[in-house]
This record gives sequence, structure tokens and C-alpha cells, in this order.
Amino acid sequence: MVSGCAAGFDAQTNQPYQPADGVTVRHGSMYVIDALVVTDGHGHGTVVAALVNQSGATDSLTSLTMVDAHGHTVVAKIHGSKVTVPGHSANQLADTGAVRVPDPDLHPGDLVTLNFTFQSAQPVKVQVPVMARSGSYATVPVA
Repeated sequence: MVSGCAAGFDAQTNQPYQPADGVTVRHGSMYVIDALVVTDGHGHGTVVAALVNQSGATDSLTSLTMVDAHGHTVVAKIHGSKVTVPGHSANQLADTGAVRVPDPDLHPGDLVTLNFTFQSAQPVKVQVPVMARSGSYATVPVA
């Protein structure tokens, strides 16, 4: 006997679902996965995201700007001047805290826009939440 579900290709289980706090952008050769900003509540923030390089060639995050909840543009500080992502690999920014955004107006609960610029891949723009440095994010390097 054979049994099956008649929900078809539009079944809810076939729809994209993002159970994480961060926001994911999957287009072009560089994916930005589960992006958000963690803040200590005192003007210091760290960008948290997995950068996933879909191409075979090494690429780098060369700059990042953030537009905060008040419309102010902040240029991120990238430790080491760039973040390298080998081909067909990933780099988790939370592990090193390599990308920092100093902003006295950065508060948990805000929505900010991050603009990622890469050496080769197309730029990625994404609106992300700001989270407090507590709970799951207590170990993220900030300041």
C-alpha cells in the first residue's frame, strides 16, 4: 500500500521559514545568513552574521555601513581592514567580533540597515534587528 500527502508544491512545509532572530539574504555569490547587531547598550555594537561564499574564489568584506534607527550613517570598523571568506566556505562574524559599529543611538529593539560591500561579490543590503548582549548573545565580543 502507498500513502501520501496531497498538499502539492505549495504546501506550507515547502515554504521558506526563518526561525532565527537574524535576517538572511541569499542572492548573488555571497549569502548573508542570520544577520543582526548585538549591542552592550552603551554605544557599542557588533555585527553578527555568517558570510557564505558560493563562488569558488576567495572574496572579502571590504566595508560595511549601518544606517541606524534615526537615519544616521555609521561606518563600521573592520579589524584587520577586511574579512576574508574562502571559496565555497563561510566566515562567522560573531566568533571574532571583527565588524564593530560604534553608535550612541544603538539600542536593543531597534531596526538598522546594514550595507555589506565585498571585493568581488555584489553588495548586500539588509534591515536587521538590534539585540542585547545577553542570553544567546552574551559571549559576542562587543566594545
